[in-house]
Amino acid sequence: MLCHENAEPADMPISLLKSITNNFSDAQQIGRGGFAVVYKGLLKHGEVVAVKKLSNSIGMDEKEYVQEVRCLMRVKHRNIIRFLGYCADTQGKMMDYEGKFVMADVRERLLCFEYVPATLKDYITDASSGLEWRKRYQIIRGICEGLHYLHEMRIVHLDLKPSNILLDDNLVPKIADFGISRCFDQGKSWVTVTTLAGTPGYLAPESYNIQKITFKLDMYSLGVIIIEILTGQKGYSSVEDVLKSWRNRLKTSSAIDTVLGQIRVCFEISIKCMDMDPEKRPTTQHIIELLNQTECMDEDNENDVQVWFTLIVSPVSAYKWRIVPNVKLELESGGVKNSKQGLTTAFKDDERPPTSSASFRDVDGLLTIKHVEYFKEVAALMADTVAAEVEINATSSTAVREGLDLVAVLDVSGRMEGQKMNSMKKAMLFVIMNLTPMDRLSIVNFSDTATRLSPLRSMTAAAQNDLKALVDGLLQGGGSGGSNIKAGLETGLAVIADRVNVEARVASIFLVSDGHQTSGDARQVDPGKVATIYTFGFGKGTDNEQLMTDIAEKTPRGTFSSVPEEGPQVTLPFSELLDDLHTVVAQNVQLTITPMTWDGHLDTIVVAPAGAGYMQATDAATGDITVDFGILFAGEWRRVFVTLTLKGVTTIVSGDEHDTPLADIELRFTAQVNPGDSIYPGPGRIEILRTWFPSQAPDVSTKLRQVKAETIRRRHAEAIRKARLLADNGQLDDARYKLVDAQRALEEDNVLDNGENKLVKLLQVELVKLVKLMETKDLYEAEGRAYALAFETIHARRPPR
Repeated sequence: MLCHENAEPADMPISLLKSITNNFSDAQQIGRGGFAVVYKGLLKHGEVVAVKKLSNSIGMDEKEYVQEVRCLMRVKHRNIIRFLGYCADTQGKMMDYEGKFVMADVRERLLCFEYVPATLKDYITDASSGLEWRKRYQIIRGICEGLHYLHEMRIVHLDLKPSNILLDDNLVPKIADFGISRCFDQGKSWVTVTTLAGTPGYLAPESYNIQKITFKLDMYSLGVIIIEILTGQKGYSSVEDVLKSWRNRLKTSSAIDTVLGQIRVCFEISIKCMDMDPEKRPTTQHIIELLNQTECMDEDNENDVQVWFTLIVSPVSAYKWRIVPNVKLELESGGVKNSKQGLTTAFKDDERPPTSSASFRDVDGLLTIKHVEYFKEVAALMADTVAAEVEINATSSTAVREGLDLVAVLDVSGRMEGQKMNSMKKAMLFVIMNLTPMDRLSIVNFSDTATRLSPLRSMTAAAQNDLKALVDGLLQGGGSGGSNIKAGLETGLAVIADRVNVEARVASIFLVSDGHQTSGDARQVDPGKVATIYTFGFGKGTDNEQLMTDIAEKTPRGTFSSVPEEGPQVTLPFSELLDDLHTVVAQNVQLTITPMTWDGHLDTIVVAPAGAGYMQATDAATGDITVDFGILFAGEWRRVFVTLTLKGVTTIVSGDEHDTPLADIELRFTAQVNPGDSIYPGPGRIEILRTWFPSQAPDVSTKLRQVKAETIRRRHAEAIRKARLLADNGQLDDARYKLVDAQRALEEDNVLDNGENKLVKLLQVELVKLVKLMETKDLYEAEGRAYALAFETIHARRPPR
């Protein structure tokens, strides 16, 4: 029988295909693409098949048809659509040509497949709804196994995307549509072509300037698809965002840590697949090995609540920690302004939080100091340059936390009436219901003046009901009056600064407004280190968004989020941030690098944190350079690049050599595992052997180019993010200007790789593509946003090397 799983593909007569599709009637049509129409066909014995009728346009020639049949004849796998047969039929037909009827040969090309009712695209949703994790994992695994089979058969698919992955009644994935696939002969693994086809958003970045077909093109597409299965969208900012979105859904699961472990592995696989360097993308074999390991995870992992960091410097040995009392901000009572912070406080009625889940534990070994791999092992005694990097990793465990102290500062001015007010109410009710009894919430509102409506209250069920009623009543009548964001912000900071029972609780402020101020200047407020400020903007307007962004960026890790004025996405920015804040494992994270200039070796030192938004200060008296990372969420990492220029030394006898200390390194932070204390690891050190006869190592400028390249990539990601936010608010002109500015910045960079400016050229290609995709609203929504998210993800969240 034709549909028997062991049947070989057959040459089918056109009469049969016409018969089973009712002469290709519109009623039987189940799909349409650029070069083909798909019909449902019903065989006599009741079996259903799919018949793909290729168009006669010049875009689909005979060579491509033969290529697709050739690929399909090779494959037979449960995760590949089953190919049943083909038809290439030529008939003579009378056709009108320039007013005359002529006889022309019409070529009909058809393919027949098993019928599969759905596509993966139909099932793409975020973690809050849709398929459970087990089903999603099975789909990911099936796609990987199907693609592995194709690559083993020397076939590059070239158009992997959710609409080309079919799902049967049991949700078994089947890779389909081999219209532009390429089959390699044995021993061949790549070929160059004049143009590369594919689908925007799934096409690898190198496809735009290097017309070379390799298996690595499929790996990039696979990475995008896995991200979509995990999150519902093509691009995502971090593994923490993915884990937090699944954590809420998995609350009742007894194996939550095992599942989250699988999700983390799948996310990391996707990021590796989307590496800008095709050679660094994994093979399908390696991916399947990683998936096998996740399936063997110990389900007892949820008992592991160890909280750890890793600081990598070199060369140093491990040191024990010393613990000193935490320095708390003391504010005078009675409403007296504090000269240091410029805050007025008179709040002493906070509720005492419940007993913390964080208790004192032995901190010995909680942080380890390891060797880092230098670019070269020794430096010359003549003038030379050394580059090193320091990396901090936070644990993925979130089992121990002290709790969140949150102040919501709400704009109730006349500017916020109507839909804005209703959306703010919806968002605040969401926040209230997603806090736990470990968390405390205070509400401040402002128009011309600011008022604290409630002290910090532990979010018990009773407190949640009270605050829901408060918010509902507060926002019931709409907004009125002017907008004094400065007063609201100062009052919120005062609530945090004057709180009691602080210990190691996470202090945060949610400022919710449309960013318009009629009195005061919120930019004048100095938040110091009282709390991290997160701003949420309702409404559009570049100037207003810039104000909200400026306020947030005054604190380490502070961020601005644009909130839709209506619709189901109103709560999304709040949901994402709350999930992050519930995974904080360290606060006040500071890395200090002290240059050692006393012995005359060190000339200059440059410290550059990877990424934007981190505060950096240099002590003029000591030369200490401190990078303030603020808070670290579970599973995050931070990296700092250190470039040291060394003076030439001429007073040492020829042939002498010695270890030269260049800088001391100290990491300081407050950990929830030891509430109320600041923790310091012992001093790490950067040092290197200086000799008259340095080893034959590559030029250190290569390492410096790597450092510069990392910085450029982060800046590039931030520019795309800002342009995307503008485009999301309909400000396409401003978004394009932002990208053009980024192009100009790239023109000033000179990052060489083997003599070619590859990185800069690749980033420029991305920007040119995004500028075009932001020309119209329809084009941006159809393709541009997906591109922006994908590129932003690739450049902003590369896994640590």
